[in-house]
Amino acid sequence: MNIIILSIKEKKITLELFVDNRMIYLESWLDNNDILEIFFEELDKLLKLNNLNIKNISKFKLKTENPFGYTTVRIAETLISSLNFSEKEFYINTKI
Repeated sequence: MNIIILSIKEKKITLELFVDNRMIYLESWLDNNDILEIFFEELDKLLKLNNLNIKNISKFKLKTENPFGYTTVRIAETLISSLNFSEKEFYINTKI
C-alpha cells in the first residue's frame, strides 16, 4: 500500500511516501505561504522519482500540530481531501 503524508509543523512542511509502512521518500521545505505552488511540484517529483502515478497512491494523509485556523493547514486539508476524493470512482446509472 502506497501512502503519502503531508506534515506541517510550525513553518516546516514535509511530504513523505510510505510503501508497505516503510518510508521511502522525504522532502521538506519552509512555508512561505506558497503551499499551493510548491506542493504540486513536490508531489510530481515524488511520483516521477518512484515511478508512480496518482492512481498508485492508496491514501493521502495530513498530519499537523498547527491550529486549524492557520491558513496553510486549511489549504493542506483541502488538498488532501480533494486528492482522496478524486480517487473514488463514481458511476451514474443512465437508465431511467
